[in-house]
Amino acid sequence: MQRFLFKLKRFIFTLIFLCTILSFLVAKDYTIVHASDIHFLSHRIAEVDEHFMKVIQNADGKVTHLTPELTSAFVYDMLKLKPDAIILSGDLTLNGALESHEDLIKTLKPLVKANIPVLVIPGNHDCDGSAYVFKDNETYEIDSITSSDFLKLYKDFGYSNTILDNHSLSYFYKLSDKLWILMLDVNANATFYRVKDESLVWLEENLKKAKKEGALVISSTHQPLTIHNKRFTFGYQVSNSNEVLPLLKKYGVKLNLSGHLHLQHITKEDSFVDIAASSLVVSPNQYGIIKIKDNKLISYETKSVDVSAWAKSNNINSSELLNFSSYSESFFDNTTINKLKGKVESIKGLSSSEVQLALNYAAKLNREYFAGHVKANKNDAGWKLWEEKLSNVSFYSYLYSIVNENKEDNTRLIF
Repeated sequence: MQRFLFKLKRFIFTLIFLCTILSFLVAKDYTIVHASDIHFLSHRIAEVDEHFMKVIQNADGKVTHLTPELTSAFVYDMLKLKPDAIILSGDLTLNGALESHEDLIKTLKPLVKANIPVLVIPGNHDCDGSAYVFKDNETYEIDSITSSDFLKLYKDFGYSNTILDNHSLSYFYKLSDKLWILMLDVNANATFYRVKDESLVWLEENLKKAKKEGALVISSTHQPLTIHNKRFTFGYQVSNSNEVLPLLKKYGVKLNLSGHLHLQHITKEDSFVDIAASSLVVSPNQYGIIKIKDNKLISYETKSVDVSAWAKSNNINSSELLNFSSYSESFFDNTTINKLKGKVESIKGLSSSEVQLALNYAAKLNREYFAGHVKANKNDAGWKLWEEKLSNVSFYSYLYSIVNENKEDNTRLIF
């Protein structure tokens, strides 16, 4: 009996040992979340008064006055999802004010405490420029933080225990030995959207190491590496992408996660994919979820932040937050209408119903385009009206480019 028990124990120990070894050999599945262009604005430097609301209602559709609440709701979602990493690809704040950076970091801290790596890079609105305070129905200019400030403030958000570039705020983050994330900075220290020559050397050296170690590399930039709309070129991509992109392809990088455009759009160039994420603070307020299995990219899809669930869980009695999805959508549409109303109404011969149809159609088409899934087509009454009576309005050429673009769904992808 004792001999049998001895053999049984030895068998069990051997089995445990083999299972442990096997767990190291079998590749781990990963879930990575990507969000961009939070444009966080601290309530400490923004009074939601008539002047402030007029500014943002005539801007680009961001629910700027609700960025602290929206970001808190995003953190709430992430604590439930528990991804292996979160990538925030720049324009973390509206204009680089210290107060906004400090309050954003405070909001994101629960993710770090939950051992969820949050990786950031600066966008063109985050440092080395002018910031603004909105108070007493006025706008006041102040200094933004510097690039060195950014590095110190975000030391717990990717900048510790990483392979850091000495010439920029770029770094490689090893999520594991077999999965590296490249956060490529082109905005700090007034680089004008360009990867410096010294940084290109650093980049190739580490891409070579990653390839030698058999690691999958996912890159992230603020500005995209490819053109996502032919109308928006200069200033809308990494300025020396003609040098960066071949380098990434050479070492087998197949995915770049970007933002900047506030447009949800996917481009494919050979086997390389650049996903420009829509702004988190623009309807439908979505983030991307990337699935990786056996060290291979599997899928990408977007999901909207559930602000109403967060509001309910915190007993917040605000109609804007409890009905956030419809509120954000209407807010975006109204900013489009505000920009176009005067131009459309100035067209002679349009009835009031035609004016309304033209404005509503333009707002809907613009929103669908930014959300990444256009459903409109050339047979729509709104489009026929624009084509027949409003083709001289400058916005027409933009709408034309959308209607005639390939109607692929840019909110999901199977690699």
